[in-house]
Amino acid sequence: MSAFSSEDLLLPISGHHTLKNLKEAYLKQLLRETLALAIKNRSWNLTPPLYPLLAGALKASPKSLLEILSSPEISPLVWCYQRKNDFPGLEKKIEEAAEALPGSLLLSLAAHKLLPQGGAKFLVSSETEIISHSLGFSMKLEEGRLGWNFGAGSVSALKSSGPEGQVNLSSETLLGRRPAAAGISSQLCYVSLKPPRPIKLALKDINPIADIEAHPDKAGNALDLGGHSEEDWRASLAQCLDWILELWPELFEEMEILLKQIVPVGYSDTRHLSASYREAIGTVYMTLHPHLLTMTEALIHEFQHNKMNLASYFDGFLENAFVPLYKSPVRPDPRPLWGVLLAVHAFLPVAEFYRKMRAANHPVSQTPDFERRLKEIDEKNREGMETLREHARWTPAGRALMEALEIVARQHQGNLIRPGS
Repeated sequence: MSAFSSEDLLLPISGHHTLKNLKEAYLKQLLRETLALAIKNRSWNLTPPLYPLLAGALKASPKSLLEILSSPEISPLVWCYQRKNDFPGLEKKIEEAAEALPGSLLLSLAAHKLLPQGGAKFLVSSETEIISHSLGFSMKLEEGRLGWNFGAGSVSALKSSGPEGQVNLSSETLLGRRPAAAGISSQLCYVSLKPPRPIKLALKDINPIADIEAHPDKAGNALDLGGHSEEDWRASLAQCLDWILELWPELFEEMEILLKQIVPVGYSDTRHLSASYREAIGTVYMTLHPHLLTMTEALIHEFQHNKMNLASYFDGFLENAFVPLYKSPVRPDPRPLWGVLLAVHAFLPVAEFYRKMRAANHPVSQTPDFERRLKEIDEKNREGMETLREHARWTPAGRALMEALEIVARQHQGNLIRPGS
């Protein structure tokens, strides 16, 4: 087993992987799932069928296709649809959400010129909205249109008499702007936080399982600006990213590799609540808070969860991950050891960021509240590590992870204890 990076906590996995090649492995698995879905789901009315179009795109530009599949309007629908029986009571919602999947997929394929001219006619209800994270907007058919016609770099609405109102998707001037064409309405649904970097504020979220919430003090993660403007959110999150880039550039580089969007879920001036989903790699859900340090802490926390969620597609870390339950260092309710591990893996980097801020003599670090919060985080990390040391039964990958976490815990707290069996 190779060692983990103790300073940057680059990845929670064993072996020689980096975040880039782990993501590549994940995307190849996602590709297999998408191709399987394209073969088995014959309810999508496409001419030609979706599978040959995906196969052609894969041959033309594998890297571009894999990046398209990683988009937040694509991957959650694939994973949720393929595993809809794992979400009892949400099967119908998942099926309805997935109706937009082929159209959104074809929109991005068209934008990347991975379709032949006039390559796909997609007949859908005018109520079905299609989305492109890379373009930054959603599109919808106006009344009287039968469907979409996608080609290499363009899309148009279909009437009974044929295509009309072509939108040129290949134009650089289109990015971030709403296109206008006969038969097509559009809406901005992503706001860039640090152009031209890929991380964006989402103004629309298609994740059909966002209502599932494990935290007892929170009821789902419906998109909500919380009475604040897009600019309020953008300014706050952009400042958080600026701090991370300035004080911990290695972590920021990781975020650029994996993080696609931040979904706003309300405002609170008393506490911050956030969430991530294994089926939505690259997405974090965050409430807006007036204190920028609290926002930055939450962003680092949820990004760490994204890395663990990504790694969980390939490695198991605990033989006793989900039963029994134990006292959580960060939650009021008892948690399985997997939850305790997630907490420690998230909060040790948060504590490291605080120390980087203090070492840089950042103005925010020169306050009593800063030291109080750091002491609180350190205590929670100490408690979580003790729980893992006492109760965890590690897999080989988990043991390697725990050894890396111990190094950071020793740096922060001065006590290295080897993980138990």
